[in-house]
Order: sequence, then C-alpha cells, then structure tokens
Amino acid sequence: MWQCLARLDPQARLYRRPSWRWLVVGGYAAGLFALSSAPGSRRLVAAEKRLVRRQRWALPRWLLYDKVVHALVFGLGTVLLCRALHGQTPARSPRQIALYSVLAALGYGITDELHQARVPQRTAEVADVVADGLGAALAAWGWLHAAPRWPWLR
Repeated sequence: MWQCLARLDPQARLYRRPSWRWLVVGGYAAGLFALSSAPGSRRLVAAEKRLVRRQRWALPRWLLYDKVVHALVFGLGTVLLCRALHGQTPARSPRQIALYSVLAALGYGITDELHQARVPQRTAEVADVVADGLGAALAAWGWLHAAPRWPWLR
C-alpha cells in the first residue's frame, strides 16, 4: 500500500524519467520518417512555383517555406534530444550534450534525405541537410543558454 503512495510523490513525476524522454524522441523521429515517406504532391509543388513567380519582392526561394520548416523541425528535435540526454547523463557537461544532439540530428537529417531520394515525387537536397544542421545548431545554442533559467528544458 505504501509503495503506491510513493509513486504519487511529485518528485517522481513520469515526465522526469529518462525513458519517457526517449519515447518522445523516438515518437518524434518516427513521425518525421512517416512524413518523409509520403509521396510528394504535384499540386503542392505547382502551387509553390506559382507563389515564387508571383512574388513582388526579391526574397531568395529558400527563405519562403521549405528550408525554414526544415530548420524548425530539426531544431525542435535537437531540443528533445538535449532533454533526453541530460536526463540520462546529468554528469556530462551541457556543451557535450548539445554537441551530441546536433550530431545526432544532423545524422538523422542526412539519412532522411537519402530516404527521400527513394520516395516517388520527392527529392534529396544538400540545402535541406544544411538547413537541418543550422536549425539543430541554433536550437542547441538556445538550449545551452535557456536551460539554466528554465528547469523544464533540462
């Protein structure tokens, strides 16, 4: 009976356990894999090309949509990785955790682009990997500076 009450202890919350954090990272990676496995839509590509043609100001094409989304998605994945690594190995320095997270996110980005090269109506671009790496590096830098102030990021 007392063992059940010990589980209700606020210090032993479920989201503080490293295994829960790794489940979130795995679910996020599986969701990205599922999205990159879907064949590309010709309508979406045609609509994006029309938007670029109608553009009245001189913004580069990569700023419009695709690369920014890549950076945001891999940035969020990097923060999730930082939290999972910090929860499992709190003895490591935050810089090491950030570096390992960026390298893991970049490796996943490379394998994701190789996977997309084999999906019908999808392409693999080096610029996507660069955007993934840039988003991961910026998110890790943000995690390094924000985690000491915000405990929920640790």
